[in-house]
Amino acid sequence: MKNPLYQLDPARSTPEALAAFQTSKRLLLPAMARRYYQEARTAYDAGDFAMTLTKGERALALLRDADIDPSESSLNGDVTDLMALATSARTIEESRIYSSADRDVTPPRPIGRQLSTASLSGRAPLTGRLELVVGRTGEVETVKLDTPVNGYHDRMIVSAAKAWHYRPALKKGHPVRYSMVMSITLPDF
Repeated sequence: MKNPLYQLDPARSTPEALAAFQTSKRLLLPAMARRYYQEARTAYDAGDFAMTLTKGERALALLRDADIDPSESSLNGDVTDLMALATSARTIEESRIYSSADRDVTPPRPIGRQLSTASLSGRAPLTGRLELVVGRTGEVETVKLDTPVNGYHDRMIVSAAKAWHYRPALKKGHPVRYSMVMSITLPDF
């Protein structure tokens, strides 16, 4: 049970032991594969596509064993179909960008960010708006400055914002991409 894909060495086993081992595998492996398939279905229904793929791969590995009866091909097809659905759903999930409108997502938390707010002229500072997309690793993927001041300085501000780091946004405990908008005080250069 600990290693269901174990193969006896025919040269080191008696024909009786080999036959008993193969019979046991024919009985146990399909049941184990069905259990993994059910766990994969449950994970898919819960939206955990990575777990769906992990459990599905385990089921397929068991179904591919040489000692198993080929009549389990319908389960093989069911597992393959479920894995295709999970792969597609995971791709869509990975490309999705969440925002504050998504109440079931915990927003990213800043770890380190620094942007000079010093004003050299003594005039009232300008307020700008930064749009950020924080990736699943907590790194800033894209930055857009909506209130441009000066092309050169805008690039410096955007470059500084791209170096910021966050604890990633979480949905059901899994990191997701997140779009956020923040007001910033623009330095007067």
